[in-house]
Amino acid sequence: MGGNTWSDINQDWGDDAGASPDEFTEFISGFAADRAQHTGIQNSSSVRQDLGDTYAATTVYTLTVAVGNRDGFVSAGNQSILRLADASDGSILTESVADASLIPVGTFEDRSLIFTTSALGGPIGNAIRIELAVGDPAGGRAHFDNVRLDATVIPEPAAVLLFGIGLLGIAARTGRCRHRLP
Repeated sequence: MGGNTWSDINQDWGDDAGASPDEFTEFISGFAADRAQHTGIQNSSSVRQDLGDTYAATTVYTLTVAVGNRDGFVSAGNQSILRLADASDGSILTESVADASLIPVGTFEDRSLIFTTSALGGPIGNAIRIELAVGDPAGGRAHFDNVRLDATVIPEPAAVLLFGIGLLGIAARTGRCRHRLP
């Protein structure tokens, strides 16, 4: 398929009013990080998706998104913005800004941000929200593809200590067994 075909972004992504002319999906042959399409945003707009999962205690969340530089549509100083937010009140928990104009033209590069929850309080138990935005004051565009969110639970110190003691016990036992052999 040559050229580009415009459509509203899919139903999983939207803004307060749903899809608008500033949020779109493009199908451009050869310009996608994953498969054949990507989401574009223009005019200082944003899209978001509320996930069915909730923030868990003592967990590291890593949001990785392919950010693209489409020739002629990404101006110098472009701000392609990634955010993790609390869907219950819309508060932004962390954000990362990438200058897409520094990415080679016609390609995508992964950009990531990391957010760690504490043992208590904060967004624990609230729905996870991912937001993608363009902050280009010149009215440029941001291009996003292949959005991934990974969660890694941080082991409790007591569990790590018990694991370490267990390893020492195994090592000690293995050492004694070697000395008994002729």
